[in-house]
Order: sequence, then structure tokens, then C-alpha cells
Amino acid sequence: MTNKNSFLILFILIGLLSCQAKVPKIEEVKKQPTPEVQYPIKIDFENHFKKLQEIKLSEVATKIEYVKLENSTKCFVSRPKSIHVTDSFIFVAQYRSILQFDRQGKFIRKISKMGRGPKEYAHVFAACIHSDKKRVYVNAGEAHKIQVYDFDGKHIAKYKYFSNTDFEILDTLQVVSEITNPYGQEALKLLVTNQKMDTLSQLINTVKFPHQARTFGMFGDFRKPFYRWDGHLNFTPQYGDTVFCIKSLESIKPKYIINKGKYKLPIDCRLEIIQDFRKFKLKADKYIQTVVHEIKDYVLMIYQKSNYEGGIKLAVYDKRSGEIFSVGNADLKKYGFTDDIDGSGNYIYQDIQENRFMVNYFPAITIFDKNVERLENIKIGKENLNYGLKYLEFMKSVKMDDNLIVQIIHLK
Repeated sequence: MTNKNSFLILFILIGLLSCQAKVPKIEEVKKQPTPEVQYPIKIDFENHFKKLQEIKLSEVATKIEYVKLENSTKCFVSRPKSIHVTDSFIFVAQYRSILQFDRQGKFIRKISKMGRGPKEYAHVFAACIHSDKKRVYVNAGEAHKIQVYDFDGKHIAKYKYFSNTDFEILDTLQVVSEITNPYGQEALKLLVTNQKMDTLSQLINTVKFPHQARTFGMFGDFRKPFYRWDGHLNFTPQYGDTVFCIKSLESIKPKYIINKGKYKLPIDCRLEIIQDFRKFKLKADKYIQTVVHEIKDYVLMIYQKSNYEGGIKLAVYDKRSGEIFSVGNADLKKYGFTDDIDGSGNYIYQDIQENRFMVNYFPAITIFDKNVERLENIKIGKENLNYGLKYLEFMKSVKMDDNLIVQIIHLK
């Protein structure tokens, strides 16, 4: 081999080696970390919520389940405060009792009873279910205590508790209390305590107004200050637009800031300050309140007029693209997920639980009346929704005097 050929081969080898050095190995590419999400995320609700975009229910859910609760005098549900679904049970909290059913709707037991005894509750102001620990926590009313029961109905413990209604359990030992501001002078908006009511952590209230002589407030199923996602408890203060993530006692930090802009209810339009329902309804009519939940790909924002009038609607923040829009069909002017599983129109949930279930519940008479109208429309060809066979069978099975009906949507 000549010196000229040897030099050419050496030059080619050096070039190949340099190219190989520039190309990362497949294993090295895979090991590169995913960019960490920077919180808090600002959601521009004001300028984007009027845009309408369709999302089919099948994109976020796999199936819909309907459970008719057992119908008898010992377990009839009149005015439920909350419904909680677990893998094995359905718990119903109402003012005078906590009722436990299995997932087929069969009545199991009433959890303890009303009373002022050491293991009883004066009233059910609120209830919290902890599935992992199989515990039922009951806000026992004016006694300022939380009674704790297991899923077999056995009394486990009694906690001291801050006097406001809405609460959650951070773990089995720590109680998270929302503090509302009806008189205008509250120092805190969130308080974390132990069973003895010692303060462990807190969020300061920065909004104050002249002391009010009377307490006024709007209550209902719409406002839910807490939700759980990805193993953490999240909290939105009353009238607040910031979602706080409670990862630990030392870490209560803003996660989402929802900018409502001109749709945010001004302080002087709150019912607590106006102290007149008729004036409040007029003043609050052009503003919007939201309730926040979260699933895999979306931050979900149910919204309604601040005076609680008109229907509820659904907006989302897409965590993948950063887009914000309302969910629905522009042509039909329908809001919510398009139910392509049962074919029953548009769907907006009441609550999201266990990171896996969207939950709604309805009095049987409401479902019965709607079904009578739908079945008649189908018969005369006026309604052509693609109802699934299973849903049609369910519609025909509902009687007007049935007990409460629970709808469970299984999330992906």
C-alpha cells in the first residue's frame, strides 16, 4: 500500500470517528430529563373562555355506570350534602345521617347516629372519606368536633376541630379547614391543625372589609374548595382565583392562578357586604365564579354567574398545549363533554373523586320526568340522539318514587 493510500484511509477513519462522537447514543437521548413544569401557571380565563371546542367524553372516560340506591324508609335520601364513591362503597352524607351502600346500591348501614353522646354527631355539617385508611370523618356540628369511623361503622376517634364547615383530611392526623370571611375581619383563609386543634400551618387572609353586623353567605353544591390530584390536596379559597397545592405542612404554594379580569366579582359586590339578596343578584349578575378540578390532561373549571343564576358551564386548560376554551357544541349551544358513550347529550360532572370517577347524583323524579319526555320524542321521531342500548334500558327502568340515582363516569 502506498503512502498516499494510507493517508486517505486514515483521513476517512478520523472523519467517521468524529461523526460518531457528534451523534448521541439512543440510551443517552432517553435519559434526558423531561422539563419540569414551572408553577404557578397563569390561566387567562378572561380572554379565552368564550371560545367553544368539542371534547368527546370517550377521550377522557371509558364507561358510565348508573346505580339506583336501595329504596326503603331506613335509607331514603332526601337532601344529600355530598356523595362519595369508592371501589366498594357509596357514602351519602345528609343533614341527619351518613348512609353506606355497596356499589350495586344495596343499603349496608347508617354510620352511628345523631345525638350528643361521645360517639355520636349533633348534625352532619360535612363529611370526608379517606379510602386508603378506610375512614369516615364527620363534622359533628356545633360541638366543634370530628367523629371518626371505619368502613364497618365502628367508632375510632374524636378530633377537636375549627368551627367552619368545609374541611379535608391531609392525612389521618391532620385536619385542613377552610375559613370563610363573613364579617370581614378574619385573619386566615386556611388552617391546618392536629387532633388537639394545635396550629400546624396556615394561609393568611389578605382581603378585609368593615366589620359586618350580620352573617350573609351563599351555600350550595356548586362551591367545592378542595380537590385531590396526583396524591396532593388542592385548595381554592372562597372568592379566590388561586389554586394552592398542599404537599406538606411546610409546602402550601400557588399552583394555578385563574385570571378572570373583568369577570371577577368585586369585593363591594359580595353578599356579605351588600346584605341584601335582591341587590346582590343584580350586582353580581355580570361576574363569574368557578370551581376547579383536575384530571390527567386538563384543569377543569366549572363556571356560573356569581349570583348562582343561569346554567353551569365548563371551561378547560389543556396542560399539553396551554390552550384555554369552553367545552361544548357551538351549533347546538350545549356545554360540557359530548356523551358519545351513552349518547345522552352533553355532560358536566358535579364532583371528581379518587382521581378516577366523575360523579353526578339525581333525584329519581328528575330522571323519570326527563326520560318520559325523551322516550316520547324518540317514538315520534323528534329526537334522534344515538342512545346506547344500556342507557335506554336504564331510562325505562327508572320509577318516579325510586331512591337517589348515582351516575359514575370512569376516567381513563
